[in-house]
Amino acid sequence: MKRVLIFIAFCAMGLLSTAQNQQFQWVAGGGSWGSGVSNEPDEGVFWLGTDAAGNVYGASNLYNGFTVIDTVTRNNSFGWRDFAVFSYRCDGSFRWVRFFGNIVNDQIYGMHVDLAGNVYIAGNVGVYHGGPAHFGDSIIPATSTISKGFCAIMLDSTGSTQWISMPGPDIMLGLPIFMPHQSETDNQGNLCVLVSFEGPHTWNGFHVPEKGIYVVKFRKTDGELIGITKLEMENQFPLSFRSTFFSIDQDNNYYLTISVPGHPLIIGGDTIASIPSQLYSTSVICKFSDSGQYIWHKEVGGFGLSTTHHEKIIGGKPLIIGDYVYSCGNIQQHPGANFFGVPIVNNYAISTAVNTALIARFNRFTGAFVSANNLQSN
Repeated sequence: MKRVLIFIAFCAMGLLSTAQNQQFQWVAGGGSWGSGVSNEPDEGVFWLGTDAAGNVYGASNLYNGFTVIDTVTRNNSFGWRDFAVFSYRCDGSFRWVRFFGNIVNDQIYGMHVDLAGNVYIAGNVGVYHGGPAHFGDSIIPATSTISKGFCAIMLDSTGSTQWISMPGPDIMLGLPIFMPHQSETDNQGNLCVLVSFEGPHTWNGFHVPEKGIYVVKFRKTDGELIGITKLEMENQFPLSFRSTFFSIDQDNNYYLTISVPGHPLIIGGDTIASIPSQLYSTSVICKFSDSGQYIWHKEVGGFGLSTTHHEKIIGGKPLIIGDYVYSCGNIQQHPGANFFGVPIVNNYAISTAVNTALIARFNRFTGAFVSANNLQSN
């Protein structure tokens, strides 16, 4: 077993607008003695957020055994896999950490922090007869009357659990649901989680008519399930939590970046990525209304294990600023490399196999490509 560390580092918030004055401020670390599981996210700070006071919030998966998060030591895990949510002040001083899990395979799918420091979490914590389920400072005892997994959770700025919502039928009924690791809040502060349903179901009175991609919405005050919206897209297989990200603008429109390996993805009637190979993937950025109606999409490119398929992808959480939506990406350095006609030059690349990072900008109303900046490195 190996020691896996998690780190976070920040620049002083007051300096962010003046690039030439940015300075490294502090670093913090921690983790468990466990090792990651194949095809599942390793330990690391995959979710970050800040409140209006500049306090920093983060979350990480944990694997078994002895755990250290800053000054807090946890000698024993709850089970196979747990997760932690923690907070630091802007100056790097530690505030608190909360642990979540049961004896089974527990995982966080997404986290969002509002300006007041409320933390909204989407994840999986087993509640059943096998042992108590830990939700930060709240515990649900082992029970034989329910058997649930998916949960939405709200913590306040001090890390105190405010509510736990576990909608849907018991997991023992074999609910075929896949949860990408993305969540966000709408313009009313309600928690929205991106979900792949693999068939029709009913959740707390809301009917899921068919397989597809949905946004599940929870009321911010009490975690009550208040809506399930299907997006106008169809997928042959569940989308990967490693390659599907989404954001919400001030009008509650949804923006997604998706990488699809070797099977059809239909967006607004158009088929994307129909190459029948698991060795090839393509990436797409797309937009839907708050009712799930298709608005636009832009097929970016892909990657594959061949000399003819040069890598050109985007991914990560879309960033909406003003009239634009931004996304990070990569493009393989080779003669004539370009991103929608913008030449990509990397003077530090010593091989055509080197990927050059880039930031791309699209018009958020039409999806039209606007500009791209490449970041040269070796």
